[in-house]
Amino acid sequence: MLQDCELSGSHTMRMRSLSSFGWPCVSFAPTTDSKQSMQSRLLEFAIVPRVPIALDEPLCIAKNFPYPISFLHHHVCQVDHNSLCRAIVIVEVFRFHFANHVTSLQDMANECACSSVLSSRVGLAELPDFLWHNELPVGSTSQFAQWCVFRLAKEHGVTVLLDGQGADELLGGYEQYFSAYLAALAETQTPAQITQEANAIRTRYPLALLSPTQSLGQSLPGNLRHLLARITGKGSDFKFGLAPDLAARLISRISPLPPPPPHLHPLTKALWRDSHHTHLPVLLRYGDRNSMAHSEEVRLPFCDHRLAEFTLSLPPEALMGDTQTKRVLRGAMKGILPEPIRKRWNKQGFLPPQALWFRQALRDETRDIIESREFQDSGLWHRSWWRHVLKRFDNGEDHLASMLWRPFIEHSWRQHFLQRIHASSPLRLFQEAA
Repeated sequence: MLQDCELSGSHTMRMRSLSSFGWPCVSFAPTTDSKQSMQSRLLEFAIVPRVPIALDEPLCIAKNFPYPISFLHHHVCQVDHNSLCRAIVIVEVFRFHFANHVTSLQDMANECACSSVLSSRVGLAELPDFLWHNELPVGSTSQFAQWCVFRLAKEHGVTVLLDGQGADELLGGYEQYFSAYLAALAETQTPAQITQEANAIRTRYPLALLSPTQSLGQSLPGNLRHLLARITGKGSDFKFGLAPDLAARLISRISPLPPPPPHLHPLTKALWRDSHHTHLPVLLRYGDRNSMAHSEEVRLPFCDHRLAEFTLSLPPEALMGDTQTKRVLRGAMKGILPEPIRKRWNKQGFLPPQALWFRQALRDETRDIIESREFQDSGLWHRSWWRHVLKRFDNGEDHLASMLWRPFIEHSWRQHFLQRIHASSPLRLFQEAA
């Protein structure tokens, strides 16, 4: 039974709790808490399980659980040395042990046993099963990489995985949240203080805030932005590559999101939105599909209503002050994580070498798809814009590999999911009596 909770105006929040599980509705007043108290609460509500994890089954750390094996040994897993040795870490392209405290992608590459390209070990042969279980043309190569994580886990006899989904959305882990953070500060601070904070953010995170030119572009009506992108061949939003009529219909049919609780400040409104309605639900769907396809159990310690109650009650300075993403988490991990990891400001996303894929294994196929008559006549795509994307990618704009994934995976979805559905015999749920 869900218990209704209230939100007050002093950053003290009460949200709905699962009273049927014996979890009372709690409130937090972090503005009066010391830093040490907030760190202790974060550890209590998010990191340390109430019931220790027993490694009677092999444990795997999934792609975005941000702690080393040594952390699990001291703070999560109450196991003996032999059981701990069975815990392995599997990451799609880079396989390494977190006990070595790897601090950069280059270190990861140096430590991995081998580097895999889509055309070799992973293989295009996995795409049909991946698309069949996901049922959608997924929007990122990272979802396919996640599929490979679960396959590797199964191959190694791992049945339980820890995944860090929800940490970024609840703790302010994405650089783009700095815009909402500044908007929250503007409610209580002077313009001079906001300018000083913005300059510090740009110094540490150069891409976190929009430039004046980008802000102007974002302010234009969607239809005008699409028109300019199609004329110039610029932009990196795949929606620019949609057929004009389809793009216009999509823009007009986007439903407004439910309003956030009224007393949240702009930053916690952004966290609430991404946690409940936009980003996190999509990622959890992919994770559920990919893990269940391999009979893997994924545990999500950050997806805990107690953590949400806590973080959404915090003032903006506690969440992203001092020019830090995940500020509370970084503070809670002091003395636990190695300092180079705890103070690594640049977020390292979980992306396979997609630029390499589209320069090698997928190069010809992707170009054939874009130049095909089917692509032109599908009613989905604006081919001229995609030709510009191919040229820009060939000229060194590697980030456009994520755009090229869209037409490639949509074509593969039609081939491996829709055609399979159409070729299948109808399932007769009820047989007529003889």
